Amino acid sequence: MLAYRGEADRAFEWLDKAAQYKDPGLSQIPTEIEFSSIQTDPRWLPFLESIGKSPAQLNAIQFKVTLPE
Repeated sequence: MLAYRGEADRAFEWLDKAAQYKDPGLSQIPTEIEFSSIQTDPRWLPFLESIGKSPAQLNAIQFKVTLPE
């Protein structure tokens, strides 16, 4: 995996292509340890925002759970 090996430029190229093709694997990307080496890259947060997975976007999701009595 490119990101895991620290190949940030190539990793972001791949991520951009994956987003373009709407790769369903991107749904888990914010929590995958393999991407930890590129999470400090200035491109990381804008990428997450572009796919709707930034921390702010995820925190804005409201859940209402009604438990049966």
